[in-house]
Amino acid sequence: MRLSTNILAVLVVAFCAIASAEETANSKKITSLNLKQGKYSSFAYLLFDYFTCRAVVKNTGSECDALDEANAKLCRENFGNPHGFYGELVITRNVTPDILNNCEISDRGACVGLAHAIARQDTSICEKYFEGKYKQCCLAMATLDPKLAYSPQTLDFIYYLKALSSMKEKDCSAVKNEKLRFRCKAFLKNDISMCEQDSNFQTLLNKVKEDEKKEELAKRRSGETKN
Repeated sequence: MRLSTNILAVLVVAFCAIASAEETANSKKITSLNLKQGKYSSFAYLLFDYFTCRAVVKNTGSECDALDEANAKLCRENFGNPHGFYGELVITRNVTPDILNNCEISDRGACVGLAHAIARQDTSICEKYFEGKYKQCCLAMATLDPKLAYSPQTLDFIYYLKALSSMKEKDCSAVKNEKLRFRCKAFLKNDISMCEQDSNFQTLLNKVKEDEKKEELAKRRSGETKN
């Protein structure tokens, strides 16, 4: 039985069209900040990428919960794509309970089907359940054959999975998309600091440090007033 049109539409986003040591500021970690008050809203895009990357490295969407509700949802959806949580899959070639749980984030039927195709390197699953370019995408993912890539995004995804499969950080260099390349290296090194590669991250850390100083000064003045 072929996958429905709705499921195939999900696959375009979820599988085949990827667009794209913890730092502290004084004693306060980015993960301990209250990011839901909008205080750091100007850094929303940066924090979204950062926590999505953390989710990839730690293999859990719960990392996204530090963000406000809207961005947390987007972060979880981003992590719900195979480039978010399929690292374990291509390394162990085993559809684990974690994979099945994470498939709940995306379309479960399509997600599980592709997971089994990749784990078993079984192209018959692609032939049976997918059509058109979606079948081509599944075949490319199952075989990790760059010649089957029909777009730059799909080619990047293949190289990403090939790097995870080889467990060699140097293989991440073949990935052209910068964010995906950083996530590839971060996952293989199990190093969250790799998620801080954006040049604007230091600006955020400086902002946190500046806010801490202001808060400390305000506390001192409040204490002096009471005395």
